Amino acid sequence: MSYNADRLRKALDSTDGPVIVDVRSKREYSQSHIPGAIHLSFWAMPFRFKTLYVFRDKVIVVYCEHGPRAVFARQVLLSKGFAKVECLDGQMLDWRRSGYPVANK
Repeated sequence: MSYNADRLRKALDSTDGPVIVDVRSKREYSQSHIPGAIHLSFWAMPFRFKTLYVFRDKVIVVYCEHGPRAVFARQVLLSKGFAKVECLDGQMLDWRRSGYPVANK
C-alpha cells in the first residue's frame, strides 16, 4: 500500500489514518512539517524507535525531504518488527509542491 501526497492528505481527515513520522532534522521539522507528524530524526531512529512501539500494528508513513533518510528509517522500523511501514512517495518536497498544508513550531 503506497502513499503519495494526495492519498496521505485524504488520510489526514480519517480517524483511522496512518501514523506519520518526519525523520528530518529538528530545524527542518520546525520550519515546516505535515500536520500531525511525529518528529524522530533518522539518525536517532536506531536508538529511539521504541517511542513508536505503541503504533507498531498501525500503518506508519515516514518521510524526509527527498527520500534517502526515509528509506533508512523504514528499514530500521521493519528490522525492529514494525510490519506496515511505507515511505511517502515524493517525500516532503512533493507534499509542498502539491500545495497541501504544513505546520511549524
